[in-house]
Amino acid sequence: MRTKTTSSDRTDRFSNQVHFNWGYHDAAHSLTEGWANPEHFWGFAKALGERITTPEDILKVHFDRYYAQGWLAGLRDAKAGSYTGNSLAAWTAFNA
Repeated sequence: MRTKTTSSDRTDRFSNQVHFNWGYHDAAHSLTEGWANPEHFWGFAKALGERITTPEDILKVHFDRYYAQGWLAGLRDAKAGSYTGNSLAAWTAFNA
C-alpha cells in the first residue's frame, strides 16, 4: 500500500546546504526578473507572498528555514551587486 508523500519527505532528501543554495539563487533570479517586491509577492506564490511585507518576513513564513535563509542572503547579495552565482560564501557566513 502506497502512503502519501509530504513536502517534508521530499525535502529531507537534500542537505540543508542544498536548500540554502536553492533559496539563494531563487532570490537573485526574482530580483533580476523584477519580482522581488510586494507587488509581485517577492517572487513567491500569492498565498505565501501576501504574508511577506519585508524580505525578512520570509524567515517567519516559509516552511524551510534553510531555503528562507538562503533566499534572504541571495536577495541581499544581488541587491549589493555581489551575487556571483556561488552560494558558498553566503553559506559559510550563515554557519559562522
